[in-house]
Amino acid sequence: MADLYITEHGITLHRSGDSLLLKKEGVQIKELEWKNIETIQVFGYVSVSSQVLFTLLERGIELAYYNSMGNLIGQLTPPHVKNVELRMKQYELSKNEEFKLEFGKELIQGKMESCLYLLEEFGKNSEFDFRNEIQGL
Repeated sequence: MADLYITEHGITLHRSGDSLLLKKEGVQIKELEWKNIETIQVFGYVSVSSQVLFTLLERGIELAYYNSMGNLIGQLTPPHVKNVELRMKQYELSKNEEFKLEFGKELIQGKMESCLYLLEEFGKNSEFDFRNEIQGL
């Protein structure tokens, strides 16, 4: 199951049987099976049919709307959200100081590795030599 992020203005969401259809100007651009969607995150101006809203509630799929700055405007949350056991485990781990410290370290490590990778890739197409700066990190 995955989170679906929609960032393009003018997309419309429609239901067709066991699938969610994404259309732009009336032309279908994507079809996804409901069983593969955990949440839908919408950024900007996207239209959702009432059939899609009903199906989201029926299947326990959350829908969240964000403005162009990425701030949450609001969300549609079904009465019975999926993954209750996962949420309970996350809550329990949130009380564990040792876990929080190690998890935070892993997040920072991943962020640093991603930044270094981006610098290396950017350096391949740049006149500026980033190798010394990367070594310093």
